[in-house]
Amino acid sequence: MPQINFNKDVDNIIINYMTKLKGSNRKSCPFAMLSRKIPYSPNQIFQHWCDKLDPKLCKTSFNYNEKNYIINWVMKFLAENDKNISWKKLQSEMVNEFGILRSKRDMKNFWYAKKRRQDRQKENVLDLQLLEDRYF
Repeated sequence: MPQINFNKDVDNIIINYMTKLKGSNRKSCPFAMLSRKIPYSPNQIFQHWCDKLDPKLCKTSFNYNEKNYIINWVMKFLAENDKNISWKKLQSEMVNEFGILRSKRDMKNFWYAKKRRQDRQKENVLDLQLLEDRYF
């Protein structure tokens, strides 16, 4: 999927609009309303808000405890379920555990980066074992 580029001006429009809506009782979808003002779909605006702009998001790096929590949670989830990882559920449980909101995208990126590193390490070990079997 191609990356959608938002600029500072568009970010400010979204932030200002969402800030104004914060106290209102509006029932309509704010992202659909915003899509009429800026050249992005409601889903693109929603994802950008949830991943980058929401002021409640903690944007610092994961600490050691958070990383371990994500790893353990995902491993347990995969062992007990035959379906896709529920990043939304993990996000809410992280809020309960640590009291801070992390983006689902950041958690997913952390997990899959770690998984890729582990897979590469396994491949390297297998390559080394093949070499040892062949030459020693």
